Amino acid sequence: RHLRECASWSEAVPDENELFGNDYRLIFNELKSSKAMLTETTLIGNITKSNPHSKKKNLETLMERLKKDGTVTERTVGKTKNALFVDWDRAKNNGYIKESDI
Repeated sequence: RHLRECASWSEAVPDENELFGNDYRLIFNELKSSKAMLTETTLIGNITKSNPHSKKKNLETLMERLKKDGTVTERTVGKTKNALFVDWDRAKNNGYIKESDI
């Protein structure tokens, strides 16, 4: 911090939340608002269709992280294979969403 104040210029490197916070919000909003069970492919397709500025590769990377840490799981329900399910408490505890988002 002191160095930044003394420097003639500085550049802040955004943290992960600044880089991907909006994409996480898009993912969780889509999962929360969907009336149908979504697969990862459908979820990402819905998001990129309604939010052209979002990047498919970023969304895929974030989904892998969410699945790896157990926030999002995939299950077979009826004829739907790999339907996505969210552990909302884990999403909140991991800082992906706020209490008001649930």
